[in-house]
Amino acid sequence: MILVRQLAGDLFVPVLVVDTTGTVVFYNEPAERILGVRFEETGRIGPDDIDRLVELSDNPAAGPDEAGRPLVIALQQRRPAHARRWLLRRGDRVRLQVELHDAQYTRDEHSRHVGWGHSTIHDALAFARLAGVKHLVPFHHDPGRDDAALEAAVGAGIADLRPDFPVTPAAEGRSFDLR
Repeated sequence: MILVRQLAGDLFVPVLVVDTTGTVVFYNEPAERILGVRFEETGRIGPDDIDRLVELSDNPAAGPDEAGRPLVIALQQRRPAHARRWLLRRGDRVRLQVELHDAQYTRDEHSRHVGWGHSTIHDALAFARLAGVKHLVPFHHDPGRDDAALEAAVGAGIADLRPDFPVTPAAEGRSFDLR
């Protein structure tokens, strides 16, 4: 457990460590920002309490699929399980005016960059929809990627997901009025 806590403490993504009873036995600083409370203040959190605190979602339009949740699979079938999920603090679905999101990869490119901390355009669009943003501004900082490539990737994501909010790729020299 000491090694798990140390590794999770060095990651920039939220990590919740759960035991076989469904109790959260540790969560790191990025998870603390989502939960709104430090682990030192809560200690272990039982399965009923954690469900009241956070929501896991892979599709904002669908309800949670209890049988398909990685935690349920791991506990019931005693095997490793994973899925891409969004972790949200319950009751925090505020409609953001603008979301700036590091999203520079297409779905095909992302498999070569897993763990780098960058999202796909599709993931950024899905998260923006889930968060209820009014305007998404995806950006990139890879010197090997130019603004035209980002615009093409954004166009493909918009065509696939058809968001109900404007999406404007950030580009060198582009400015935005946030009033």
